Amino acid sequence: MKKRFFYLLVVIGMTIFFVACEKTDKPEIESIEIGSSQIEGKGIATIKITIEAFKPSEGISSNELASVEYKGGGLQLNFPAILPNEFLGEYFWYNSANTIPQGVTISDPQVRVGNIWVVAHNDEGNRIGSFKFSNFAVSLYDMWYTDYIYADRDFTITGTSIHGLVFDCSFKKGWNIRYYSPTKNNYHGQFTTQKPLVKFEWRYEVFGID
Repeated sequence: MKKRFFYLLVVIGMTIFFVACEKTDKPEIESIEIGSSQIEGKGIATIKITIEAFKPSEGISSNELASVEYKGGGLQLNFPAILPNEFLGEYFWYNSANTIPQGVTISDPQVRVGNIWVVAHNDEGNRIGSFKFSNFAVSLYDMWYTDYIYADRDFTITGTSIHGLVFDCSFKKGWNIRYYSPTKNNYHGQFTTQKPLVKFEWRYEVFGID
């Protein structure tokens, strides 16, 4: 009886261990918060979350995920837990042919991803700006930008391109934040999923009306 009880404790302990590991491994990104100071006095009526994906047959496609009317105060924008496959596309390599750069390895080229955009609209429905999660750089060398990326599976991207751009990314299935610095590695640039030791804030950027 004592032996059976001991085995039971071992099984329970292992179950708790694996559940804890599973929770730790998943990206903890469910929503973003935009403070009222980033919205007030800027003519913003509606904020929309869209997801963009690259598809070879279509180029860049865009789908709206959520729309929130601004009525004063800050906003919390929630992300859907799972995205339909038709919203996703190939990983975008930022070159004319969208090909994997020489010297860089992607663990699963069949992965499908989508990038989030948080766009502000005025009363007429025109796009007037967007929100970016970035740092107020003390110097150009500490400049960092971010992308919210959804992936349909775990995958990694590692290596250095022939132009010196470094990739050090480990994505989990679901939502991820990818960090990019154009000034790292002697201004050749770096993509990483490891959060840099700098302060990030939501910043509003104005652009021309469509």
